[in-house]
Amino acid sequence: MMLDFEVRAKGFDRTLQNLAAYDQISTDENRRAMNSSINLVVKIGGRNAPWNTGFLRAKIQGEVRQAGPGEVLGVIGSYAPHGAVMELGAGPHWPNVRNLNYWVERKLRVSRADAEAVTFLIGRAISRGGLRARPYLMPAYETAQPRIRGFFEGALANTVRRLTR
Repeated sequence: MMLDFEVRAKGFDRTLQNLAAYDQISTDENRRAMNSSINLVVKIGGRNAPWNTGFLRAKIQGEVRQAGPGEVLGVIGSYAPHGAVMELGAGPHWPNVRNLNYWVERKLRVSRADAEAVTFLIGRAISRGGLRARPYLMPAYETAQPRIRGFFEGALANTVRRLTR
């Protein structure tokens, strides 16, 4: 005697159709998660950034790039000329005297009469020892990691939900 049985899966055709759309669905969800991640890092990075005029903070930007099917890449940086120097530091070099003089007057509150001498002394020190790093983006990224992980876990859950509707 042989036992026969039949299994029917309802909605399986629809799931197969949704699987064909996996690349687009996962790209949409990952792009959304990456946008949220970038916005968070830019916000925290702006708070961390060394401040004089606010120019560095205003130039922190990010963008989402397509890296492959279902795969996105987030790029964050500061487009201020001194953004990389603040983040990474710099070896000995002679700085831009005009910018340094402005910084001396504004940040150190040195009178215009004394600013030239102070600017020279600071410039000479930089030319001999460079500038130490003042990281603002990498600490922002590290601080944001738990929330970024949550954004992408949500993207995965949304992808599965959309594939099984």
